[in-house]
Amino acid sequence: DATAWLPYSLIASCESEAVPQPTQISPESRVLPSMKNYDGGAVYVGVDVGRTRDLTVVTICEMVGDVLWPRAILAMDNIPIPDQVDMIERIIKVNRLQMVRACVDYTGVGIGVGDGLVKVFGPLMIENIPQNNSSQEIEAMGLLTAMQDKQIRLPAENQKFRDSLHSVRKEFSATGKPRFVAPKTEDGHADDFWSFALAVHAAKTETVGVFRGRAGRPRTFTRAGLY
Repeated sequence: DATAWLPYSLIASCESEAVPQPTQISPESRVLPSMKNYDGGAVYVGVDVGRTRDLTVVTICEMVGDVLWPRAILAMDNIPIPDQVDMIERIIKVNRLQMVRACVDYTGVGIGVGDGLVKVFGPLMIENIPQNNSSQEIEAMGLLTAMQDKQIRLPAENQKFRDSLHSVRKEFSATGKPRFVAPKTEDGHADDFWSFALAVHAAKTETVGVFRGRAGRPRTFTRAGLY
């Protein structure tokens, strides 16, 4: 536990029974969760992409005050990339979520998901982030800080989820550069960790950009995020 980036005690301190458990989506079961707990607030999304060896985990959070509350966590197992894009689009649009920003793991097969989501929602809402040591350090630090400040909630009493978050460790290369590593298991490769880290990163992006209101006039906006 001493070498884990997120200690079990910190994970437990952020848990809430009000947070839904992850929904498992497979080729045999593609039922998307209802989102009756969504209250119409700003939504931030993190997408850690996998295809066959790793899961794609989509974390959909609503900002309530200065706290991110997950409203749905999708764990997609062996779902084709176009179908992943379609399911993310459907859960956002069917539930009329006020999505402000989504951050996507834009590495490997994630490029297909990121490009697909940009076509649906546009580049102002979708930030595609190639995953490397530098970007992962920023994301991991953002998640750690949000948890220390109790600005995010996690599913309660889910040991598999706890283990995923706890599995990430910070190491240093021979040249002294930091990197974040986690073992590959049958349950994934710290997919929950990176999905939540990307959702937090989306909420920490202070200036979102420009969109057109109902009258068609461009309007710039910012909002109170996590810092």
